[in-house]
Order: sequence, then C-alpha cells, then structure tokens
Amino acid sequence: MIELTVISLFIILLLAYFTMGRNLSRPTILYVGGFFICSTVAWSWKDEWGLETMSPITAFIIIGGALMFYIVEWLDYMRSKSYNMPLIDISSQNFFYVISPIKLFLILIFQVFSLAIYARAKMSFAGSDDLVYALGAIDQEAKFENVVIKLPAYASFLYNICLATIPIWCYLLPYYISKASNQYKFQILLLYANLIVIFIGGLLTGGRTILLRILITYAFCWYLCYQNKNRWKATFLPSKMIVILTSLTVLFVSFFGNIGDSLGRKENNKDISMLFAIYCGAQIKNLDDYIVSPFEQDNNSGRFAQYTMCGMYDKIDQRLFSSDIGRKNHPNLVFNNYDGYPLGNVYTTYYNFLLDFGCVGTIFVTGIMSLITVYFYRKTIMSRFWQNGKLSIIMLFFGSHFPNACFQSFFANKMFEAITISGLLRDFFIWCCLLFFCMKLTL
Repeated sequence: MIELTVISLFIILLLAYFTMGRNLSRPTILYVGGFFICSTVAWSWKDEWGLETMSPITAFIIIGGALMFYIVEWLDYMRSKSYNMPLIDISSQNFFYVISPIKLFLILIFQVFSLAIYARAKMSFAGSDDLVYALGAIDQEAKFENVVIKLPAYASFLYNICLATIPIWCYLLPYYISKASNQYKFQILLLYANLIVIFIGGLLTGGRTILLRILITYAFCWYLCYQNKNRWKATFLPSKMIVILTSLTVLFVSFFGNIGDSLGRKENNKDISMLFAIYCGAQIKNLDDYIVSPFEQDNNSGRFAQYTMCGMYDKIDQRLFSSDIGRKNHPNLVFNNYDGYPLGNVYTTYYNFLLDFGCVGTIFVTGIMSLITVYFYRKTIMSRFWQNGKLSIIMLFFGSHFPNACFQSFFANKMFEAITISGLLRDFFIWCCLLFFCMKLTL
C-alpha cells in the first residue's frame, strides 16, 4: 500500500502540473508535493517501520484527500482560466509605487529592537541569562509538561508584529529584484536585511517552524514574480534557481539537527537520516498506527470540528474562562515508536479531520480546504500589486498562511489549527498599520 500511495501521489502531481497551466505555484502542487515527499521517505523506511502492511484505509485517506484537493482546484481553474492570462511585464520601471528606503530602515531598527525585547522576555521567564538554555527549557516545558508560557503582553505583541512582516518581505524582495535596476539597490539591500533579521528572529520560538515557513513563503513568492515577469509562460524553474533551491534544501537538511541542538533540543546525537525521517516521513506511519489501533481522546467536548478548529476553540476558552487552559481542545498526540525506532507525535493533518468527521468526511474536509485556498490564491494572482507594487491585505493573508499550511499538511493540521479570531484581527491590524506606513493602503 505504501508503494501505491507514492505512485498515486506522483500521478496526481503530474496531472496538476500538466492540466493547470504547468504552474508550480498551484496550491495542489504544494499540498500533494508535501505528502509525496513524506510518503517517499516513509517508503524508504518501510522495512524498519513495518509499513509493508500499511492499512488500505490509510492509503485511501492520503490518496483520496490529494485527489479531492486537485479536483476542486481543477474545477476552479476550468471555470476561471482568465486569471492565468498575462498580467503585466513587471520589468517596466515607471508604473509602480516605490517604498522609501528610510521607511524600510526604520522598520529594520524596530524589528531588531522588538526581537531583543522578546529574547530578553524568554530569558527572564526561564530564569536564565543563557538564551539557548532558555529557548530549550521553554520548548520542553510547553511540549512535554503542558506549561502555559506567559510572556509580557508587550513582548509577545512586538514579536507578532515582526512575524506579520514575513509575507511583506517575501513579496517585495523578489518583486524589486525582478526590476534588475540599480535605481532600487537601497530598497533591495534593506529588504534583504529585514528578511534576514526576521529569519534569525524565527529561532526565538525555540523551533525550526518559522524558518521553514519563511523559506517556503519566499520560494513561493519568488516563483509568482518569475511567472508574472514571463507572462505566465515559464513552465519550469530556471537552472540557476534549481541549483540554488537544491543547495538550500541540502544545507537545511544537513544542518537540521545542528539547528535543533543550537536551540537546546539535544537532537544532534541522532543520525541525520533518522532525524529527518522522524520530521518528514514518520507521520505516515503514525497515522497508519492510529487507524489500525486507535487510542482514546480524553478531552472530547462534543463541539463541532473540535480537533480541526482546536486553535480557535482554545483561544475562545482562554478568553471566556481561563488563560491557563492551554491546549484543551487539541487531540492527544501520543509519542509513537516501532521496534525501537522513535516516530515522534505528529499524525498528518488527516488525524484531526479523522477524529471529527470520520474516514469519508476527511476527504470532504480536504475539499473545503482546497476551495478556501484556491479562492485566496486566485485573489493573489489577480491582485493589482503586479501592476502598481502596492500590497493588499488579501495578498498578505494568503502569503502569511496558505503556502506553508498547504505544504506542511503532511506534518500536522497547519491549515485550520493556526486560524483564530484574535490572531486574524491582530494580524489585520498590524498589516493595515504597516501598509499605511509603507504605501497607500489597498484592500
């Protein structure tokens, strides 16, 4: 069954590529691509993990979900092919709004200041002047001891402002680079600086999630600019970009354990191939083990889509009842292992859907995910940003969440778990202020 899963996902990827404009930025490419990589890694470890006898139900959910995601997007593509038409040649120099380098410099100083405050708050919470120790200790307490991390509100808000800038730099940097003009060299330099600062600042979470999110978002936004510049006729990546992306991927995987070790996770004692397989591959095995031998959920409240929308419910409960509630509505994430091999405690996004809606319902929820994603993708493609260089709230919302959530769905419920009312209102407020400061606000 694992071989059937890998082959089926590859076929769906080919269908998505050849039937929807040969465009690698398609949400289906991101979504199915993540599961294809994960399944391929799981297949390479099938002997060690006992995946030769993977349940047909597991294969049905993974393949059916990928197929449903593709069908929904393909139907939208056939209905509105017009949004794939060439928009405008962004190599032109005379039509777009140019951000002042002074404003970009001021934001850079603000980010450095905010990240320093946030780092200090984490060290204070951990009672240590060693930042690495503080990050590792807090991460362990939150993950294994279910400790609610309470940092000063101002420190958390400043850090959230910095995180909200991620899609801004990811869109603007490749956009300005595409101009290939010395006229904008200061903007490009400061955009690089802002992106690098928040990339480093992403380590302050104590994990690598923000780093991967930035890499995925930037690669996605760069490809959109590349496609737009070539009037959507470029069918694949240029060879230079393939070399760069391959090199970055190899470096990220090679130093994956070192990054975790530098954050106090003590992972560098594991073989790099095993460590990578735990984070990208073991999710298939974990899901299969749960389907074969399900374990009880000790927090079932009977709420509609409790585990799918667990982040939303937790925030509501914290506001109404107690800020110490923590992850009350999240599903049980039991650490799994097989024949002495550690497999982690994540079960793909389908785990949450399965708990709420059952096997068949999981496929339909994936279709809803595709419908929502494709809607905002189309809005991004049709945005006037490509004509005037002015970012919109919708573009920022899409770029901040959807590319990463689609790709990392093989890992966990990245799409719905992170969406909360308070988080949306906070980010929209931050984006409005940033866009008002940098350029004329566009909805």
